[in-house]
Amino acid sequence: MQSDAPPPIVQRVLPFLLLVLSCAATPPERAFDEAEAIAHGTDQERVRDLYRAAAQRDPDPLRREHAAIRAAHLEWRVFRNAAAARELLAPFDTTDAHGERARIELELAHDLPAARAAVERAQAAAKTNIDRRKALVPAAYLAFEEKRYRDTIAIAERVIAGVGPRTQSARLLLRAAIHANDDATALRAFRWYYADVPQLVPASVANRQELGRALAKARLYQEASLILDDPEIDAYAAALKRIEQLVDDHYRKAATGDESQRAFVKAVKKELPKDAASRFGAVTTFGETDGVSGMHFGHRVLDERRTVEQYGRRGSIRFILLDNMIANGFMAWILDGRSGAGGWAEKETVYQVRPMYANGPINAWLALTDPEQRAKKDREIADETRRDAERIKTAPVVALPGLSLRMERQYLEALRASAHTRDAFIARYRQEEFDHSIWAHEGRHSIDQTQFGIDDSEELEYRAKLSEIAFAASPRLALTGAILTNVGGDTPHGKANQRVLEGMARVTKVKLNALDSLSDEQLRNAARALDPLAKAQAGS
Repeated sequence: MQSDAPPPIVQRVLPFLLLVLSCAATPPERAFDEAEAIAHGTDQERVRDLYRAAAQRDPDPLRREHAAIRAAHLEWRVFRNAAAARELLAPFDTTDAHGERARIELELAHDLPAARAAVERAQAAAKTNIDRRKALVPAAYLAFEEKRYRDTIAIAERVIAGVGPRTQSARLLLRAAIHANDDATALRAFRWYYADVPQLVPASVANRQELGRALAKARLYQEASLILDDPEIDAYAAALKRIEQLVDDHYRKAATGDESQRAFVKAVKKELPKDAASRFGAVTTFGETDGVSGMHFGHRVLDERRTVEQYGRRGSIRFILLDNMIANGFMAWILDGRSGAGGWAEKETVYQVRPMYANGPINAWLALTDPEQRAKKDREIADETRRDAERIKTAPVVALPGLSLRMERQYLEALRASAHTRDAFIARYRQEEFDHSIWAHEGRHSIDQTQFGIDDSEELEYRAKLSEIAFAASPRLALTGAILTNVGGDTPHGKANQRVLEGMARVTKVKLNALDSLSDEQLRNAARALDPLAKAQAGS
């Protein structure tokens, strides 16, 4: 009997050829943007192949390198193909490329000599202070894996001296100091880690056991278990490690469309103690975020009542700050922490995911005041502004990274002009970011859900983003907080962002890529003109 099906070799090769042709049909300068636009979705094979195409054909050599690193990251972290990742990185003798190679050897291959060689190449390739500081990060993690804890301390302290106490370096320093029995350094690292919530850290500790109890009270159970002889905390810390692996496996499967939410939930609940919420402050939510089933799992470090008011609607809101995040949704996982959920609202309760905010003020200060970082950002603004002119030709409303970067710079310059010291700048940035992204955004969710019964995700996000702009100390900061860079697509956030930007262009009668020409009050007024709740108040 004859068959119309193609022979087996064609069955295997045809899908690959179609994918190659699809990526080849994308203009060289658009492949990177297309990959970025769908980077947090579940079609990670296409994301990888678009990055691969950009790595080969993008006109900008810097974007070719970035694309190669991101494609390599997907190869080893999602598809577990270390060889393919190494091949992608091989043409690039840069600190970033060698740093990614070090991660492959440390996290996937567990090959310490190969990781050491990659770290040495990263350090040798460093030509600027930025690169030299970047090269210290994999060196610190390598030293920790090799149990050279004193070296880890020295390297981590150099990183912190150069860029400030970011959470990752502070927590690594904390763990190394505990292993090295250096309680003074451990307490200092503990204080740096929670610099934005200093009330969680004691001013002093009398002994090592008191330090361990303070760490447990601040929900850092993995570190506390290194000190305390407490079977309950040891068991919980071990369970967290196993759950992290379950999360990793689940999202890796989700990235290729092969996840089972039912099996995942069952496995997590098997590991999680029944009293985890009351005993350990655990907060777990299972469900779909940005179109992917998964979990948010963190630990409650602050829990207090606050009042929110918007357009005459007022309510008492319970605010919960989460840290020690074991999972924060698929987007945070697939983007390796570059973006992710900053919080959510459930009726009268607002949650903030602290790790998504803690480093932002420090990064903003450096981007503005460090000469090398500022010059790098200047080039990025110029390059992305030029690309925006091409992007806007494809559709009236698209993601515009150049506009976002310009508005961010406008905000930071204005902030620095009024907050003259580093500490004042960081404190103001932290407060203003919280006010728009949590208080205005999540507070609006609470109002819409409890007082109007709205449960449509896109509509909730649309209204919340309008509130962000209208009630922000700086609408520019609100707009650069992903509204301008995640536009369209199939997610509630992307759809809502598109509606917001379409509406603002219509109301202001200004082309989208010229929104930065408007004053803060003009931007606020545009958001109010679009908001159903603001219009209802005006008409009452």
